[in-house]
Amino acid sequence: MKERGDQPAIEAYLGAVCRNMKSKELREEVKLEIQSHLQDAIEDKLNSGMEQEEAIEWVIRQMGDPDLVGKQMIRIHKPRLHWGLLLQLVLFIVVGAISMYMVELSYSGMPFKQIYEGRLFYEKVVYSALGLLLVVILYFYDYRKLKKYSWPLYIATIVLMVTYLLDLGIFRLNWIEISPYMLILALAGLLPKEQHTDIGLRPELIRLLLFVILPCLLYFQASNKSALTVYLCAYIVMMIISRVNKKALIGQIGIGLTALFIALFANHSARMRLLAFINPQENSDHGGYIYVQAQNALHSAGWFGQGMGITNPYLPEIHADMVYTYFVHSLGWLAGISFVIVSASFLVLLIRASNKIKDLYGKLLISGVTAILTFQFIWHIGMSIGVLPLFRIPLPFVGHGGSHMLLQMLAIGVVLSVYRRKDLLRAREITGG
Repeated sequence: MKERGDQPAIEAYLGAVCRNMKSKELREEVKLEIQSHLQDAIEDKLNSGMEQEEAIEWVIRQMGDPDLVGKQMIRIHKPRLHWGLLLQLVLFIVVGAISMYMVELSYSGMPFKQIYEGRLFYEKVVYSALGLLLVVILYFYDYRKLKKYSWPLYIATIVLMVTYLLDLGIFRLNWIEISPYMLILALAGLLPKEQHTDIGLRPELIRLLLFVILPCLLYFQASNKSALTVYLCAYIVMMIISRVNKKALIGQIGIGLTALFIALFANHSARMRLLAFINPQENSDHGGYIYVQAQNALHSAGWFGQGMGITNPYLPEIHADMVYTYFVHSLGWLAGISFVIVSASFLVLLIRASNKIKDLYGKLLISGVTAILTFQFIWHIGMSIGVLPLFRIPLPFVGHGGSHMLLQMLAIGVVLSVYRRKDLLRAREITGG
């Protein structure tokens, strides 16, 4: 169909519709949408025998007052802020700051107090502030621009993982721990089948080699079972969302689970830790002691806890692996249950946000983030109360660790960026290009 966007009457109408729109992105999207409707309607009238000038005039008249149409378009397509997610994120940050303050008070009565004295609360506040700044920046950034960097991001992540394993010391960061977040950002743009048609290999084979076998080998070499588990969880969810071939999906899930099983039970120490979880009383030398002390701390908490900053010399790593256990020990079962409810609500909001996104790339981004955070919340709380084995899984937004905090905030920033544009249509979606 011949484009008629250059007709003076149409251009004048589009300009009148968009004159009160402050956002350039919104103006462009609305112009494309209305122009598409006008062109289709004009084509119908021309096919029915109407003259072009008369058809344009009739269609514009049917569209109605441009000021009213403009207001309707602003209401329909204006950027959205997910206030529920943002408010709950702030709540998690507050809980994290309170938790680190309590941990500092607890550590002040222990011999190693100088290691953490004055650090935990301060670092939590600083990294939380930096994280919120990152969230704001990403909220206004158009996430769709990231898609073209999917392959470079994937390659860079693999290279950085290798440099970490070779102990080259690039940037002095644990790239194995960071890699699941980087990989899901890359995979969101690489998983759809059409991304691999120009390589000459079957998409299923490419996914298997590059997205399952290669990362698993690197995680094996690093002996990092937690990062492997987090990555596989997110990858499986994203594969399901991307609607790949069912046989390929089942095969890759099978290979991934086999890799996870080998990582968990391939060596003697791993099997001993599993026995310690199953029967902690009889395996205190292999980690059962921690389960026993965690259960004692939880049982003694009561509904309202032992008090802020209570010292518990028998509970290790209360700033990290055991932060939820100490949180309940200090503030009580009621606070612990409330935290679980808020966490579940937060995850439900993420799932609902994903369901509202029509753009597959954006949906995959949110789904990957949701999978990682869901796994971390469930596993950390589960291992803290003794129903899951101990892993080094951080409690999102609460536990100590600047890199984890920034990564989790980055992930939420990406989610808010996707959600902000959920009602904006891409040009190719509107024009069929």
